[in-house]
Amino acid sequence: MSERVRVGSCVKLPDGVADIYRGVAKLEARFPGRPFTPDGHLVGSIGEVIAAAAFGDGFKLVAPSTKSYDAVCTVRGKVQVKLIGSHRREIALNEPCDHLVVFQICDPPKKGDPPTHAKLVYDAPSTGLFESLQGRQGKQRTISLKKLNEWRRGREAIERDEYLQDYCRMVEQAELEELDAPPVT
Repeated sequence: MSERVRVGSCVKLPDGVADIYRGVAKLEARFPGRPFTPDGHLVGSIGEVIAAAAFGDGFKLVAPSTKSYDAVCTVRGKVQVKLIGSHRREIALNEPCDHLVVFQICDPPKKGDPPTHAKLVYDAPSTGLFESLQGRQGKQRTISLKKLNEWRRGREAIERDEYLQDYCRMVEQAELEELDAPPVT
């Protein structure tokens, strides 16, 4: 893991993001009832540059729209990056991914001001996550942040159990080899 940012910590949004949100507020004021929500490729790209800045030199973005990952990291491998709004409580996945990083835009301290920070809310391996979600083949699948963290904790428990089982097998094998060894005189 990078020492720059950990789950729960906040990072500054890139210059220009506040301008986007100010523009949205102006458009919504001028055209009441019409939403101008930043989403899609714009938010995805913002999330990717936040991750690149947060994780540093070992985190390299790949070409936009690369299937199932947004970056290659020396620590995390192939990484899918998600950025969600401050009031969103779920993410959507289109493809399986090896490692998932999720940032959530933080509400500004003063109502009416544009957001200036995002919080890292998830940073963990995710092999098998997409396949575990309900959904039709070829369709987007969603998971709440709460369920995502429950899934991660479950995977960590399985990995701990596998490690302990491997360790016990090694100890047992060493003991058997010791029993089969000729006596030392």
